[in-house]
Amino acid sequence: MYYFRFITNIDKWIGKPGVNLTVTDLQVEAPESVTEGQNVSLTCKSSCALTNRATFIWYRNSQPLTERRDRNNQLLLQSVRREDAGRYSCALHGHSYTSPPSAHLSVMSVWADEMQTTFSRRANDSR
Repeated sequence: MYYFRFITNIDKWIGKPGVNLTVTDLQVEAPESVTEGQNVSLTCKSSCALTNRATFIWYRNSQPLTERRDRNNQLLLQSVRREDAGRYSCALHGHSYTSPPSAHLSVMSVWADEMQTTFSRRANDSR
């Protein structure tokens, strides 16, 4: 909530009610695909200037990731699992606006990655 203040040598005035400022420009940047076991960083970006006190909330598949409230605009997923796959979005704590559209994170299994590598090698060896 923002208020104007007008001060003279005689009196002070404060404009009430104030103006409520809502940030509506959030976007999640994430890689499209990662392999199980890798670390991945998702970033909540805004073209608006945010205060140093901005606190971010992260969501996966529209469900809040509790314990992920942080003053950092990055979400670090360490040693990702297939269960980490989904649509990620972010919001500023205390505001109802959530970033659209969500970034989709796809997690490939290590086994599928090894099979693809093996298949590619055998196909190349048969030439």
